[in-house]
Amino acid sequence: YLLEYYGDEELALRTLQLWKQDQEWWEMIRLAEGGDRLVGYVENVSANGDYTRLDFAAIFYGQGQEFLLGIQGYDLVNIQSGDNIFYISDGMVQTMNVTWSGLMRQYDNNAPACWSPDNDWYTITMAPWASDIARFDIAFLIGVVSFLIPGPKINGLRNQMIMAGIENGVSEFLGLPEYIVDCLHWGRDDIQIVFPGGEHLYFEKRDGYYFYDGVN
Repeated sequence: YLLEYYGDEELALRTLQLWKQDQEWWEMIRLAEGGDRLVGYVENVSANGDYTRLDFAAIFYGQGQEFLLGIQGYDLVNIQSGDNIFYISDGMVQTMNVTWSGLMRQYDNNAPACWSPDNDWYTITMAPWASDIARFDIAFLIGVVSFLIPGPKINGLRNQMIMAGIENGVSEFLGLPEYIVDCLHWGRDDIQIVFPGGEHLYFEKRDGYYFYDGVN
């Protein structure tokens, strides 16, 4: 991978030595195999103080643990070195800082396995009754708002509430834990895997299998 990246053996070997000296990174690279996901986030603070963060779970390209081709959408050399990456948003190029948190592996939609340097990731499972309570509470709140604001305004307001993250609003309004009312992603027995950088990987459970449903 590094020879292909640089096209120069001396630079490739120099970077390889830097990778080996970074114990956490080297352990992760040695564990990783094609199809695994490297979990992390990119962030930026603009000149006017606006904060932007994007979580990722990027797929390693390669075969087994022996042949590394690269990683989906990112640059492993920049990730390891902590260099900035460039991200295009709304036609504008932003300079983003990138941080990695851990590794996720899943075979054939079986239960995922994870790794982080201090093994400080954890799993939250939706209790069988929690999604029903969350949906009832959200329906109740929307019903109250619908009664207080008659007419077509409620449709726009409902959309705004969902886009803003209705689960957080309901959590604060009813005093329920956030993970109980995260019904935009969760059904019965679905899971979230939470990595030390705050990334949440979502999995929908169906017929005993876990289907990856994104990261945020």
